[in-house]
Amino acid sequence: MSDSGVKRTEYWNLSTGTVRNGATGHGESLTDMETYLLPLDRARNAGLHSWGVAGGLAVRATVGQTGVTVSPGTALDADGRLIVLPPGGTAVVDQTVDPAQIQDVPTVLAGDDGLNLDTAGAGADSLLTLTWREVLGDSALANAPALLHAPWLRLVPAAGFQDDGRQVVLARVVLDGEGRVTGLSAGARRPAGVPAGRLELRAPRTAGGGVPGVDDRPVAELTADATGNVALTLLSGAAPREALAVTGATGEVRVSTLSVSSTLSVSAPLRLSSPAGPAYQLSSNSDGTWRLTDATTRADRLVIDKSGKLGVGIGAAPAQRIVHVEGTEVHSGGTAGGYSFADRNVAGFVETPGAGTGQRWVWYSQDGAAHLWSNFNRISVSATGEGGGLDVARRMRVRQGGDGSAGIWFRQANPDADRAFVGMAGNDHVGLFGIGIGWALRMHVNSGELQFGGDYGQPNGPSTLSLWGSRIGDTGSGVLFVRSGGGVVAFDGGDNVGINTRAPATPLDVVSGGTAITARGGNGAFQAGIRATGTIGAWVEGTGTGIMAAGSNSAGLFLGRVQINGDLDVRGTLSKGGGGFRIDHPLDPDNKYLSHSFVESPDRLNVYAGVAVTDERGEAEITLPGFFEALNRDHRFQLTPVGQAALTWVREEVRDGAFTICTDKPGVTVSWQVTGVRQDPWAEANRMVVEEDKPAAERGLLLHPEMYDQPEAMNVMDPGLEPR
Repeated sequence: MSDSGVKRTEYWNLSTGTVRNGATGHGESLTDMETYLLPLDRARNAGLHSWGVAGGLAVRATVGQTGVTVSPGTALDADGRLIVLPPGGTAVVDQTVDPAQIQDVPTVLAGDDGLNLDTAGAGADSLLTLTWREVLGDSALANAPALLHAPWLRLVPAAGFQDDGRQVVLARVVLDGEGRVTGLSAGARRPAGVPAGRLELRAPRTAGGGVPGVDDRPVAELTADATGNVALTLLSGAAPREALAVTGATGEVRVSTLSVSSTLSVSAPLRLSSPAGPAYQLSSNSDGTWRLTDATTRADRLVIDKSGKLGVGIGAAPAQRIVHVEGTEVHSGGTAGGYSFADRNVAGFVETPGAGTGQRWVWYSQDGAAHLWSNFNRISVSATGEGGGLDVARRMRVRQGGDGSAGIWFRQANPDADRAFVGMAGNDHVGLFGIGIGWALRMHVNSGELQFGGDYGQPNGPSTLSLWGSRIGDTGSGVLFVRSGGGVVAFDGGDNVGINTRAPATPLDVVSGGTAITARGGNGAFQAGIRATGTIGAWVEGTGTGIMAAGSNSAGLFLGRVQINGDLDVRGTLSKGGGGFRIDHPLDPDNKYLSHSFVESPDRLNVYAGVAVTDERGEAEITLPGFFEALNRDHRFQLTPVGQAALTWVREEVRDGAFTICTDKPGVTVSWQVTGVRQDPWAEANRMVVEEDKPAAERGLLLHPEMYDQPEAMNVMDPGLEPR
């Protein structure tokens, strides 16, 4: 132990528990020091300061290594005791020493940079604390031992720590299982403070004249009241003046209004800035304008001229209206957003204009629509909804201006051009005008006479519209007829025709809750109810079944190759000339196909196969599916030893879903195969007829006449079609 650093006399004889004797007057000194000076100093510190770190005591560490370093510094605990860790001073770093022990306490010396505390063995989440402590030194002052001021540095668990100021927290340290530092933060560290209800600011004062003098005078005071309000008061002058006040409850800052003779004057632009955004400056200029300027770009964001006109984004040009905005939209949002303006002949603001007055108008938007309001919505324009493009609450008037007549043009997107016009066709007719035909319909405004490009009808009785010899009419009983003058009714304009729909999606679109189309053809060969041609002759989509067909001879006949991209479910017997699979060749899928034929049999055979190894007795039990015996009869076995010659046999028939393979020696690998003839109800009812005579209608005909050098006319087809 070294006795350097902060130290004082130990007045007590630790062996007898009494004051030491001697010529220095230990008893009187003890009284002065222990019961007066030290308690008084601690009471003063505790009263004038709040506990915490007063200066220095910085904590450093290297992530991934053990140990933390604490620099020299000063702290104050809750009892007013000053804790000093000076360069060359003494400190206690032993984590296990008795807190009440003062003798034989191991200490270390702090260097100019402080000292290092080992973190090995500390908890994963610890607080580094500093505690006031004195220990007995090895040297003596006169004839008395020396007491050393030795702050105690400790790593204590963060969980459950009582932050009451007896230990001053320096940092929070996070360690791994080996005591290496993984994190370092301030934790509950707090700086020491000065609690005061009134802080007086003073300044030197010099008096001249025949009797010069220098002293200090109060200039201002900072005070706080019981409600948490804070005030800065100026003490110079005839009477105190409040310059700044902060309301504790709201945080509102108030600067007192000053007279012209004592106003707060800013001769240069007032600059406002924040770390998170750009800087701005406020200035009052010689031309009478007040400007808010971007201090970085020097661009005026807002200008108010001496007449009160407000300009936004107008540059150097003067504002032309009370509010003048250039370069962007003027936006109003929120639940009451909109733009209000009044009739120029109405003085003052009218909150609710009369229904027929139009004293005040408001443009606003709600639920995706823009509205012009004056007592109620007069005009609405919506982005969605039928008829929402323009909704006017009253009749509209279209006036003739510089054009030939009054009216409305209609413009389509494709082509992007005017396509039709509804309006006046001169002074006496209103009509419909098409860009490609001219006036297709005109009505005389006085007589009501309608003029078409031909005949027109009436809704109250039989009527006919004649078009170049063809007629469209009503017989008078509600039956519409179309009669062509040329024997053909053609829809050749590229239009879609809809039956029971106003939005046909194809050239002919028929919609019905039942059967949409009924087609009846003749009974001769190749006479069909419907015939369709095209790249795809018929495209059928059903919500349940795409096509359902039935026929007295065949439900369907395909004269050509049939491709099915999906599963094929056949509930009856499938008859074919041949079959197999065709896949992309596994060894050359880009350039070749691989095909295999089906395995054919006169019986409906099921095949089961596998490989087994006989045990030390030369036996291997084979377990078949649970349904095997119910599904199959006439079981047939085939056994082949693999890798060696051996005698193999089946011990007995399949019993309880299993059979046993036997070999004349153990450990023989056997490839086995079992077949069975289906005996389920459908198979029993539909046994395959291996050989049968052709029906009379098919005798002399062939399924594949080309294989027998016969013409295609000898092909067997549906007898009902009879194509010979």
